[in-house]
Amino acid sequence: MSALPHGMYGLSWITRLSRTRSNTALSRMSEDNVDKQGRHLLGATDGLHPSLNVGTLYSIVTLSDPPTDEAPRTRPSPVAALPDPPVDGPGRPPRPPFHPSTPLSDFDETEFCRDYPSGHRQDGSAVIPLRQPSFADPYLFPLLARNELQRLTSLWYYTKFIQNDHDLLAQLQGAVDVVHDIMQQDCTSLGLMDHDDYTHIVTRNHPLSTVPRRDALCAHTIMQRSHTVFSLPNMLEDWRFAASPAVRAGMRSYVGAPLLYRPPGTTDVEIAFGALCVSSDAPKPAPSAVQTATLRRLAKTMVHMIVERAHVQRRHVQEAMVARLAAALQDLTPGDLVERRLNVLRECYPSGHVSYQIQQDGVVRLRGGSRVPHAQVRDSLWEATDATLKVVLDNHAPTDQAVRAIVVRVPSTDDAYLVVETHDLKTIFDAIDVLFVVQCAMSISNVVMSADLNAAAASKDQFLRGMTHDLRTPIHAIIATAELLKEGSSDVESTPGRETPRRMLDVIEGQGNNLLAMVNSLIRLNHLGVADQYDLSTSLQNLAAIEQSVVEGITGSAAYAEQRTDVAVVVDNQLPAAAELLLTNAATLGLVLGSLLGHALATTARGSIRLRTSLPADRAFLDFEVVDTGSGIVPADWGRVFPSVEPSADPDDGDPSHLRLSLATVARVATALNGTLALVSCTPGRGAHFRLRLHKPVIATDPDPESVRHRMKRATLPRTYHVLDGGGGAGTESVMSVARQLGRLGFAESPEEAATIVLGAANTEERPALGRLTSQWQTVVLVSESPEEEVEHHRRRLSDPRVLRCPSPVVRARLWAVVDAALHNYHRRGGPLSAESALHASRDSTPSAGGGDAPRRRDRAAIRLLIVDDNEINVKILVMYAKRRGYAHATARDGQEAVDRFADALDGRAGRPEGTFDLVLMDLQMPKMDGEEATRRIRALEKDAGTVPSLVYIVSAVYAPDLSLPDLILISVDHHRFYVHQSALATSNNAFDGLLVLPTRHTSDGADIPAVSVPDTAEILNIVLHGIYNLTFASPLPSFEAASSAAMPLLKYGFDIKHVFAPSTNLFKLFSTLYAHSVPMDVYCFAALYDLAPIASVASRHLLSFPFCTLDDALAKKMGPRYLRLLLRLHLGRKAALKRLLLPQPTMHPPNSVCGTAEQQTVYSAWALASADLARDACPSTTSQDIRSVVYPIAIGLGCAQCKLSFVDRSLRLIAEWAAVKMTIVTE
Repeated sequence: MSALPHGMYGLSWITRLSRTRSNTALSRMSEDNVDKQGRHLLGATDGLHPSLNVGTLYSIVTLSDPPTDEAPRTRPSPVAALPDPPVDGPGRPPRPPFHPSTPLSDFDETEFCRDYPSGHRQDGSAVIPLRQPSFADPYLFPLLARNELQRLTSLWYYTKFIQNDHDLLAQLQGAVDVVHDIMQQDCTSLGLMDHDDYTHIVTRNHPLSTVPRRDALCAHTIMQRSHTVFSLPNMLEDWRFAASPAVRAGMRSYVGAPLLYRPPGTTDVEIAFGALCVSSDAPKPAPSAVQTATLRRLAKTMVHMIVERAHVQRRHVQEAMVARLAAALQDLTPGDLVERRLNVLRECYPSGHVSYQIQQDGVVRLRGGSRVPHAQVRDSLWEATDATLKVVLDNHAPTDQAVRAIVVRVPSTDDAYLVVETHDLKTIFDAIDVLFVVQCAMSISNVVMSADLNAAAASKDQFLRGMTHDLRTPIHAIIATAELLKEGSSDVESTPGRETPRRMLDVIEGQGNNLLAMVNSLIRLNHLGVADQYDLSTSLQNLAAIEQSVVEGITGSAAYAEQRTDVAVVVDNQLPAAAELLLTNAATLGLVLGSLLGHALATTARGSIRLRTSLPADRAFLDFEVVDTGSGIVPADWGRVFPSVEPSADPDDGDPSHLRLSLATVARVATALNGTLALVSCTPGRGAHFRLRLHKPVIATDPDPESVRHRMKRATLPRTYHVLDGGGGAGTESVMSVARQLGRLGFAESPEEAATIVLGAANTEERPALGRLTSQWQTVVLVSESPEEEVEHHRRRLSDPRVLRCPSPVVRARLWAVVDAALHNYHRRGGPLSAESALHASRDSTPSAGGGDAPRRRDRAAIRLLIVDDNEINVKILVMYAKRRGYAHATARDGQEAVDRFADALDGRAGRPEGTFDLVLMDLQMPKMDGEEATRRIRALEKDAGTVPSLVYIVSAVYAPDLSLPDLILISVDHHRFYVHQSALATSNNAFDGLLVLPTRHTSDGADIPAVSVPDTAEILNIVLHGIYNLTFASPLPSFEAASSAAMPLLKYGFDIKHVFAPSTNLFKLFSTLYAHSVPMDVYCFAALYDLAPIASVASRHLLSFPFCTLDDALAKKMGPRYLRLLLRLHLGRKAALKRLLLPQPTMHPPNSVCGTAEQQTVYSAWALASADLARDACPSTTSQDIRSVVYPIAIGLGCAQCKLSFVDRSLRLIAEWAAVKMTIVTE
């Protein structure tokens, strides 16, 4: 055996350098005995998967002498049982040197540049450097790679599961076969370079094996510069490798490409997992440029395959860990909480060490004596970098200390830590591991915090029990002392100018009561029950006031405003007139009734909601019943209406079941009120009937002698009413409801001429109604069907104060107000007056201020003021100033009351040419009637009476804290004055349309303040000033017509309208929150007219359902071409987006025996059907509920659980993607 074929040399080299280093000569090596020879093979078969190192099988023998290029190249026939030649004996060939445990040198840039020059030779092969005279090693040993520690960390993380991933190995084998065919070399291999050895994972034409890193040629390849292919066409000519074990074994040529990977978050760092190489037993020309590029590209593809597969494997591991944690939660008890969590972590990290540590010094103890301050832990991860690097540099040096750890602080305490540590170099923790440990820590924390919460609740209970009751003693002493002082100061008060002490005592008493209320609130918080969180203290409360508060709360809500035209609220108060007071807590009872009405409103889209109050003759109970015509409840679900715990539901799915939890709470609160809440009846689709019954109620009459009922009882007012013939039109039901309630107050129906109160619908004309009255003392009450009719009425002048407008629903308190007005009108206009009523009237009247010829500047005592404001604090302050200056005064809380008081005073003092009131201080914005309308009516009354007009000051909300006192008066065309600052108007670019250039000097209230007249009404000027000062609008808010009309004056006065209507302004908020919802098309056209893109964008959201088929020329002209195009583009874009989002099919699971390809085709067909349904009806206003209503029923009908999950997942992604589609115009 003088010569061996070159085809054997590389294989003999691989075998002799394997960890087994077997010297057995084999005549023929099969795949099985290759596995037996090299036990470190990653591709070892398990009997189910074929071995992946396929190719030609060769005979393997040892070498007697290193062959030369001149040796014969004939291939002998395979021989059987060739004897293994002796090794290292006399006359025997030397054994190739092995250095398995000698550590490699760390990377040195100088040595690298010296031994691996940059560039390449003309044929593309590596440049061979000059041999240094000092070089004494038998061959060139590799260095550690750049960023070796980072390289190893990534290698261990991404290749952790590769040896058992047969699917990935099969894919890599296919890529290696392609490389083998392209490169046309004898052997091809793909290997990974660990810290101490190089392992082939996929090969072609030689067995799988593990080689010491020092003796592996690929250890030189991974050191090369980026995008470099390490090519050695004739290794005998290269002094660096001529005596290497590979060449001594027969290798002659080598080409290798590193498996480069760029870690996330880096741009200039590339690390090598290993190498993809080809070799031959004969010198070969350097590969061509095409071959080099292909080799580099395929190496990159293989790295991508490895990384992606690792990500998939990590997701599977994460799912398994979460499943284990969920299983441990099912039967968890507080006693074994921590140990159960630790057991779950031990199952997930069997090679690690898990501990739960209490460390007050903040230093975590790890195995091996490591002490890690928590401050050194970054993102819950810790690594002993120096120890790991020492292991790599020392090679094979064992370690018994922790090298990595996850340290998570348990949130419930600063001293508890959950620690997972490992001493295995190749175990790498990532964000998935951290998240899982954090979840375990949070579950521990939740239980610990629950125990802490119970302890804190006990401490709170003890603290409040002592503190609140101790506070009550001094508070009661303060209040009692103040009451005694008030009683003792009655004599002092009779002395003029000595009323200040009583006012101070009032303050002491009021503030003491407020403090007591706060302490009572603290006491209520002492209880943790749901019902006990509400105030259950009782006192006699006015039933009519409770009813009014509840009804106005529901009719004033945004939900009722949206469906007011479809849902009517009817109040049926069947209580007798004397049932006025109830011993209860008004706030809590009102909350219960409001919840019932809110539930009825949420379930009723069309029809009515009726609140009925009744009391039996024996007064055994008091019933509040709420009957609606809504969706109702299925009988099978009746028992679940008031459970202790109710499952949650999606509030967007249209099902009112999510409201039942509030009903359950209402039921418990009702029990605390000594009552019961019951579902009396319910029919699906026809409504529900709830009843709140208070048992053994304490009901009393109002003892106040000045109440309406008592005054009506003393008066001679005929208790009669008459209903005008309304022809059965709108409002008839409301009128009849008022008539029934009047009957319960003791009124009887009578002929028209004898009726004190004449009832009619709001659509009844005022003049004909008054013409039918036969007596001046009769009062006409027109019942409005909705508040809008009342608001519309405020815009028109009333010619006679005998006509009252009463908006529905008419509650008992409002009905008493009607009776009070009728009583007042009856006595004022000629009705007989009893002695008691006369006494009451005399108390309200004010003595005359003097004769008609008095001078304009009169004694202060003769000056009468009318203070009109809905803010009680403002009224009190103005009254205090009036009293101190000796002015006679009267007050009113709204515009309607001011008009009534002015009319009363006018009737009593018609002979005074100076007028009724000398000065009226009027708030501009008030409920019921604003200051502008009240002033208009006062002027009309003065004109009819022929008196001198009073001085009326309307106080607006124009206030700028950063400016000085007002220094200019703006007078509107309807003679209203606005006190403003010239510095605020100076931002105008035309001096406020030239009005500020030469203002007229005008003396007002003794101060010489310039005043100018502006050609706008007070309503428009008020909005203009709100825009200039950027003030918040108070109720009642201006109409859209008025607010939009203010834009032109703003332009006229020289202000930048885009700045005034910018998104940060209150005008923008008014348009975007109120008008854009109610009149979106008008707002959009307004924005288009003035090119206010932000307002147009908000309004376009509410125009998604606008039918373009109804667009006419007039509306298109209002929009203008640009904004018409933008709105059309929004509609078309959303339609196209929905159709595009429907195209992707659900991602199905691999077919199995239960659900095969045919069954999955049904799922595809179902999705196609649902997509077609949605695409056919696609419109810009399609909601998530519309999509759910189509796709969810299909998902429920699927039989396969995995298919159902895939279908639902695809549906959720569709809904999420549709929600992200732009819903407003995009301005160009």
